[in-house]
Amino acid sequence: MSWKIELGALTLALGTAAVFSALSQFAPASTVPQAATRFTDHDSEAFDRDFAFEGGTCDVGVRNRSVCFRKSPLTGTFVKGEPLPRWVPDSPAEFSVILNTDLKASGLSTYRFGQTLVLIDRKSRNVVDVLDLAASAPRSTGTMVVADSGTSQGAMQ
Repeated sequence: MSWKIELGALTLALGTAAVFSALSQFAPASTVPQAATRFTDHDSEAFDRDFAFEGGTCDVGVRNRSVCFRKSPLTGTFVKGEPLPRWVPDSPAEFSVILNTDLKASGLSTYRFGQTLVLIDRKSRNVVDVLDLAASAPRSTGTMVVADSGTSQGAMQ
């Protein structure tokens, strides 16, 4: 009698696996996230702006993690296509910042300097893209939000 139960369970498991395998072939390829090679509008929209923080107002940060990004004197020093200056240390962004942004291509790292995110090629240390989080809301045209070179001021967090 027990072999009939085992045979029934095995048949059910194999049937489920066959159905899953057959249906998975029809899943659209767009469900697999594509790694980005630049910052996207979603990256900018993923951060909170103008929220109450420690008795004041935070310009930009991650509210649910109680993180506020302060302005940095390094803002405006990063140029796309140029290497990261040697005096700037390798300092990838915090885990919560990376989780908020879209998946980036292999070989790229996201760094945060105050309210600026910088996408760096790990091998060459070249700046691939710059995103000023304090800039106005991103445009809905799919264009990149880029840091303005005239915005350096304040102190780095």
